[in-house]
Amino acid sequence: MRKILLIVLIFINTLLASEFVDISLKEYIKIVSKQQNISIVIDKDIDSNYSIFLSSKLEESVYFDILETILRKNNMILKFNKNHYYISNKTTNTSTKNFIFSYKFHYLNEDDINGVMSIYNYKYKYVPSLKSIFIDCTAKEYNRLISLFNEYDYIPNQKKLKITILDTNLTKVKEYGFDNTLNIASSESSSLFFNFLAFPFSSSNILPDLKKSNFTSFIKFMNSKNFTKILSSPTITIFDNKKSLFEVVKNIPYKTGETVSNDTLTKTTTAISYKDVGLKLEVLPIINNNQAFLDLTLTIENILDTSDTPVSSKRHFKQYVSLKTNETFILNGINQTETYNDDFKTPFLSDIPYVGWLFKNELEDIKTSNLTILLELTE
Repeated sequence: MRKILLIVLIFINTLLASEFVDISLKEYIKIVSKQQNISIVIDKDIDSNYSIFLSSKLEESVYFDILETILRKNNMILKFNKNHYYISNKTTNTSTKNFIFSYKFHYLNEDDINGVMSIYNYKYKYVPSLKSIFIDCTAKEYNRLISLFNEYDYIPNQKKLKITILDTNLTKVKEYGFDNTLNIASSESSSLFFNFLAFPFSSSNILPDLKKSNFTSFIKFMNSKNFTKILSSPTITIFDNKKSLFEVVKNIPYKTGETVSNDTLTKTTTAISYKDVGLKLEVLPIINNNQAFLDLTLTIENILDTSDTPVSSKRHFKQYVSLKTNETFILNGINQTETYNDDFKTPFLSDIPYVGWLFKNELEDIKTSNLTILLELTE
């Protein structure tokens, strides 16, 4: 009877044992690493050879959770560090005591960093010259922040933006007569190009890819005839969500005041200030793969006379543009009529009372122009 009972017990034990797997912690970590497609590094002070009994019917979806449970019960910690996980012994000092930790950023700016840190109640200091942040927190809290920093501290998407600024003198084109003398509207392409520069209301904003090279030749032709002036044609690098500023300006002096002192000698002091006058283009891009959304702010200011206190004209507007890579967008229709007044005087004679006007000549020049800005997005 005892023999039969012993045989039954051995048989039951064999059946139960077949449903479980006896593996080492090291082997189980290899299984989890392969199943989750992650890298796991084990600290040298950890004994990774002790046995673990697991059910052979265990579902793969719980492999990682079981590993965390095993480590936690054995006073070990699994923490993420940059691009891998690290298993080490848990110590009370490093998990609960505050230390000063530092992290060096590569791409995030100070505003972004302060924005992230405002969510947490940690004492910290960002040092711009070192591009580093110093945080007073526990090791566990620091590891959590490191994981967050690594997620966002990467080089932003970037593209090249070619900006070509053209100024077409519509008054001069009209006086010259483009129908007869220039004969630039004889073909379909030439007519389209001319409309881009002179009559933007009759054309679209996108330049067809097949006509880019022809349009470039057309601009050179117009420039050679002094009808269209190429003000500037730079290529700038734009970064995702980073503001860029492009300026084509002149620093103009103007009189802001005059002081006359009369003690023993009459003395006149003139106060002079300077102002940037010209074109200012501000670009704030959002870049996504092969497309960019551009928030453009354009300011154009011109001087209308040559007096000591010159009068200026100003145009300012915002424009939102969506561009694909290698696509050219034409921002046109920025028309302006300006009146320039110049006084020509004969020195000394023009200052003679009553007859001085005979030696003065006032010239008024009216100019109508159209400003065209070409934006091309490239890699």
